[in-house]
Amino acid sequence: MFIPGEPGLSPLIMFTPKRKDINIMRCALFSHARGAILYYLNTISVVNSKRQVLFPDYICCDLTEAVRAGGYEINYYKINPDLTPNTSSLMDSVVDSTLAVLFVHYFGFLAPVSSLIDKCAQKGIYVINDFAHMVFYEELLSSSIVLNGNVSIFSLRKTFSIADGALLFTTKYSEEMTSNDQSIRHKTEYLQYLKKIIKYLLGHTRFSPTITYGEELFYDNSFSEIKKISRLSELLFDLYIDTEKVKASRRNNFLYYVGKIKDSCQVNGEIETVYDQLNDFDVPYMFPIRLRRQNRKAIDGLRKQGIPAISWPTLPNEVKHVNTHAIAIKLQETLIMLPLHQDMDKKRIEFVINKLCALF
Repeated sequence: MFIPGEPGLSPLIMFTPKRKDINIMRCALFSHARGAILYYLNTISVVNSKRQVLFPDYICCDLTEAVRAGGYEINYYKINPDLTPNTSSLMDSVVDSTLAVLFVHYFGFLAPVSSLIDKCAQKGIYVINDFAHMVFYEELLSSSIVLNGNVSIFSLRKTFSIADGALLFTTKYSEEMTSNDQSIRHKTEYLQYLKKIIKYLLGHTRFSPTITYGEELFYDNSFSEIKKISRLSELLFDLYIDTEKVKASRRNNFLYYVGKIKDSCQVNGEIETVYDQLNDFDVPYMFPIRLRRQNRKAIDGLRKQGIPAISWPTLPNEVKHVNTHAIAIKLQETLIMLPLHQDMDKKRIEFVINKLCALF
């Protein structure tokens, strides 16, 4: 059985009925979320000399390196074991040069940050809501967290069947923001679409590959440039991607995962779910589980069965070797992300759970 790590793309998608356009003001489309964040920082720094950006310490180094390369100073606040911001650490990290703070809504679950957003606003600090793990849909923009922050960033390429794409939504500007047009087409665009079509076709066969696991990912500088979304990705997102269907599929898959793990896979307390319920706005990116032991051996075991389990993220160097960031390090070493996307069905989820249980 082929278990894709991301949703594939049907070669017949152009023959499906077009859906109603998403009509959202105050938004701009970029190739990647990192570039969208950097674009926003560059926009607000035009009228602000502050250069420090606060990130949670449980964060991917690709993002921090992109922002640092843009000329900004990076500092970190701590994350609690339940993936919520540590309030005292955050406020203690604020200094006179703090320009903005990033709140990550991990794995597609809204973090309780409303009070922190208010505190940041009182100090004149811009708030960036990182929804890169959240499926974008229009109703989410009505949530208080989105409306109270300055901007929200969504990674369209992570959750939909497109090769690139990120959406920036701003609540504090009356004018519509527009992304940089300097790079319309990307060199790897068509290769990425070919891979997605192949994954879709393999999902309809009995092919079962063995996947090897590499802990450290190569840093791709092209993802960090400020680029507009490619034309093909924008076309697919605007006309053919059914966001409501994707939302429903991912929420249903999450609930099925929770039920199956509770029924058959809580082996001597070795495995526990990070989240066991959905709030109204939650739309998961992947299904995270927590182990009592380090995750490397389990990830290797799953990948040998063709299951693209991953550990996230590759922490920044200034975090992963410092004892004061022990919680972030432990999260990175004990959490495993399992595929949950819209191409997963009950049979595939059962396959994943059975192979996971067999490891313990």
